[in-house]
Amino acid sequence: MSLTVLEPFKTQMISPDELILDAKNPRLYNGKSFNDNADPHELVKALSDTADLEELIKSISENGYMSIEPLIVMKKGAKYVVLEGNRRLAAIKLLTEPGLAQKCRVVVPKSLDARVIDSLKEVAVYLVNDEAEARSFIGFKHVNGPHKWDSFAKAQFAYKWFVSERANGLTIDDITKKLGDSNNTVRSIVSAMFVLEQAKNQEVYDIHADRMSPKFSFSHLYTALNRSEYKDFLGLERDWNVTLKDNPVPSQNIDKLKDVLTGLYGYKKDKRASLISSQNPD
Repeated sequence: MSLTVLEPFKTQMISPDELILDAKNPRLYNGKSFNDNADPHELVKALSDTADLEELIKSISENGYMSIEPLIVMKKGAKYVVLEGNRRLAAIKLLTEPGLAQKCRVVVPKSLDARVIDSLKEVAVYLVNDEAEARSFIGFKHVNGPHKWDSFAKAQFAYKWFVSERANGLTIDDITKKLGDSNNTVRSIVSAMFVLEQAKNQEVYDIHADRMSPKFSFSHLYTALNRSEYKDFLGLERDWNVTLKDNPVPSQNIDKLKDVLTGLYGYKKDKRASLISSQNPD
């Protein structure tokens, strides 16, 4: 099947079969770490585990799919990747792809009314050329809008935005204004992401692979990094969360960073439990 040609910056109808989920969707970050080669069914399963699809599936199966708000998409190879609306696409796939719901252990109706089936044949989409064109809208909607992400999803989104455009002069203040969140909050969660990325890149601690609990409370880390005893222990510069440089923890303290992350989240390889009992996402 040839790919439907879409016009940029215009709402158009398209078959869901031409759409794929975004492996970089922030809602997936509390699960495994996915890349562009991830199994599409694994992405649906991860979203069903983290994004509470049951109510959405129930609504669609009873009322049909309503294309009031288009999915924001970007061309990617032979498909269009959904940058905004992954929950809706996952729900559609669970309702329409035979065997997928059972594989993902999601309960769906055994049959759908003809009008519901008809509503799922095409969905409204809005094509953008790249992720940058969609960031402000997506961020505002999920940071302070009706469909809020948890703090780790917010942090991943803001961090990637900052890193990808800081060379062009983008600041945390710019992101704060576009997201509608407070400067202190955005700066706090983004600076904590620099620490997590350093730990991962220097093979000290990977939050996806090394933590003990399947759940992840990101606030434990960014709260700790705002406290003087943790900053002194790790050797962070006084203005480290203002300058926002790569690898903020000095190399001589990298083992201390592992100790901090192990204390907060445990360490699977050594079967060391976290020193904090509650690990609920926040």
